[in-house]
Amino acid sequence: MDSDPNFRQFSERPDRPYSSRGALKARGALKGGTSRSNDVRSPAGDILFERTRFVTTATEASIVKAMQLIGSGRYGDAEAACGKILGKQPNNAAALHALGLTHYMVRRYDKAIEYMGRAVQFDDTSPQYFCNLAESLRRAQRPDQAIEMFEKALALKPEYLLAHLGMANVLRDLGRRPEAMARY
Repeated sequence: MDSDPNFRQFSERPDRPYSSRGALKARGALKGGTSRSNDVRSPAGDILFERTRFVTTATEASIVKAMQLIGSGRYGDAEAACGKILGKQPNNAAALHALGLTHYMVRRYDKAIEYMGRAVQFDDTSPQYFCNLAESLRRAQRPDQAIEMFEKALALKPEYLLAHLGMANVLRDLGRRPEAMARY
């Protein structure tokens, strides 16, 4: 499946050591603390999903709806919405990724890894998919695999700030402070 240019996805949690809002603000994407009205936000205000162009198909609209449900904390409804899409299109990378995010948000990291891993199998061009998979691996105490996925995200998009921050967090967790500091 080709990369879906409609969306940029982030798996942010309020307890994460960094936030996408801060990352976007640091890059100058957010001016004056505001964001575009079409962002999907978590209850804590972190950007989970940012639409970058208009939704054009029913499947895309369903994925946006699932991400909005995740953003509002309705994880069961989001899981059902993703399941509906995957019932018709079992290889839909965006739906697999959204289902992985749903599991991530409720701290079922093994399930998140399973679905996000399938998403990157079907779309290996999305740095966001690799970054979110890596963060799930980090949370599941699998740092070597997390580093590998962050490296893949950075190979696709070297300036991807969230991947650099995630890699720094893994290195910090491993006690490799000098390497981590170089990433911050």
